[in-house]
Amino acid sequence: MTDANPVNRRVTNRKAADIALTCRIPAQPVSARLRDLTERGCRIELATAGPTVGSSVVIEPFNGDRIVGQVRWAESKTIGVRFDRRLRSNTATFLGLEKEPAVQLTVGSSGGDEPDGDKAHHWLRRFGKRPV
Repeated sequence: MTDANPVNRRVTNRKAADIALTCRIPAQPVSARLRDLTERGCRIELATAGPTVGSSVVIEPFNGDRIVGQVRWAESKTIGVRFDRRLRSNTATFLGLEKEPAVQLTVGSSGGDEPDGDKAHHWLRRFGKRPV
């Protein structure tokens, strides 16, 4: 593989995205749109001309997290960023890379003081029958 077309160089499949965020390159805030991503990197379209290869980038999605990485390639206002570490699970979920984990509810022993089924019985008794 050559570096002639860095946009198409892939180690893993990327998920398409269209998410507004702020980038700090290296410290100057820039409006940007996340166009695709994996757990280890992304492609970002900047509002202004992009930085040089090797520049540090801090990506700030609107969930309060900070993703640190480095510009691996730049073409006009589009840059490829490799993250310094894998995305945290909650950030990957927020950005649409992972599905939100399903929550399984069970009625039964809670490991507490109440015998099996008493917790559900308590809530049904409390909210199911209201005094008239």
